[in-house]
Amino acid sequence: MIAFVIVVFMALDGDGGGGDQLGGERDRTEREQVREFGNSYEVRPGDNLTTISEVTGVPIERLEQLNPELDPQALVEGQKVILRQ
Repeated sequence: MIAFVIVVFMALDGDGGGGDQLGGERDRTEREQVREFGNSYEVRPGDNLTTISEVTGVPIERLEQLNPELDPQALVEGQKVILRQ
């Protein structure tokens, strides 16, 4: 009897999850675009406060302070989230 063992190594990106190098580059570019965008962020499909915080670098608590009317459970694509005053 012959047994084959296959070992797969995956590079981990900075957040501890799996990902390819291109994905990391894309995230970095999005972050730079948001910073260049200015004082607000436009919600995209799949966004939540955690992802918006990670992409923009603005802590969740600050997002909540700047957007008291924001319902984190009901974000809508195209909705504007204030990042800075």
